[in-house]
Amino acid sequence: TRDDVIASRIAAQRARAAEHLATTSCASVALASRGAWDDAALEVAARAELRRRQKALSRQTEAWRAANAARAREEATERAARVYVDALRVKAEVERERAAREERIERRARRKRAEAATRARERDDDLARRFGRASIDVIEMFQARDADHVYRRREAVLRENIDKKARDERLARAAERLKPRHVHASMARATAPTASCELRALAALEELEREPSVFDRVDSVLTLKNVRRATPAWRIVDRARAVSIRDF
Repeated sequence: TRDDVIASRIAAQRARAAEHLATTSCASVALASRGAWDDAALEVAARAELRRRQKALSRQTEAWRAANAARAREEATERAARVYVDALRVKAEVERERAAREERIERRARRKRAEAATRARERDDDLARRFGRASIDVIEMFQARDADHVYRRREAVLRENIDKKARDERLARAAERLKPRHVHASMARATAPTASCELRALAALEELEREPSVFDRVDSVLTLKNVRRATPAWRIVDRARAVSIRDF
């Protein structure tokens, strides 16, 4: 290294100086004056002072280098600590941002799930209410239909009994009127068409009784009018019509 080179050079210079000093001292010991000895002593003192200063400088240099090394190590340690702290801070910030992002995503997902559950619950409640109303409507419809059926059945039975009794009475009266009587021949000829018309009216009346709603149709009313015009027994048909309308 550079320090080893400097140290080797200093050692070489010291060796040459010692050799020169020995050579000159041995050659001029007898010829040297008192001033030469003083100069030599001064030179030796100067060289000693130089060596002392060189050693002090070397010590200072070593101390300076050691201080610089320590300072460099401290700076490297502080720099590594700062880098580590910065890395930890960045990692913590990244983790915090990731946790916040995940929390936002989870909160949004919970809100969507809650909204979906609310919509499903409202839909189920609406379906339940609609099903309940439909069930009530169906039950009421069946109850009304059953009640109407029972009422119509009872009404039909009652009307059938009444119509049967009235028909029996009318048939008995018609049979009574159609019995042969001891009348003049001209009267018999006059009553024959009347009896035939009464039978036709009775047949029409029986047809009307088999279909109680015939008076609600125009063709049946026209047929009834034709029957009234065709037979003198129109009072019987009108009476049957009045009875049927009253039964309704």
